Amino acid sequence: MILGIAGQNGRLLTEFLLQKNYRVVGFGLKDSIENSASLRGGVCAKLGVRNSPLTNEQGEPMVCDGKLALGNFDATRDWGYAGDYVQAMWQMLQQPQADDFVIGTGVRRSVRDMCEAAYAAVGLDWRDHVAADPRFVRPAESRAAVADASKARRVLGWQPTTGFEDMLADMVAAHMERFKQG
Repeated sequence: MILGIAGQNGRLLTEFLLQKNYRVVGFGLKDSIENSASLRGGVCAKLGVRNSPLTNEQGEPMVCDGKLALGNFDATRDWGYAGDYVQAMWQMLQQPQADDFVIGTGVRRSVRDMCEAAYAAVGLDWRDHVAADPRFVRPAESRAAVADASKARRVLGWQPTTGFEDMLADMVAAHMERFKQG
């Protein structure tokens, strides 16, 4: 059973498990599922794309003077490739006993790093397209933790296989393809 089946990780895990002949049942937000073109055997075959403007969680527009407006460029996260995490989920399912595992890259990257890699994937300088906007700075932005996936490496034999720059290049390419398709 997959909770959040219409989300990114839910879709990826569903597709992965179906390829391995698992029977998959899932739940997702009604809006997410209704915006999917179809659900085939629990798989979101195509997500709907909304034409609402880009906004933050409070509904404020995130574009100013033709640039994407972001908050703190120095905020950091442990960003990793969802496909790698799906592989770890499956490896967890193969264990004889249920256990807890931390999955992550173990590398802290900043929003600035993310912007640089994403725009570099299409040959652009991110500084020409992204602006800092204090409205989007989180007041309690704490130093983000970095995952310690040593137990997953040791017990599952898992490790990330897709690097940060490759992950962002893949994401940008997928977005550009969806944009072309309308």
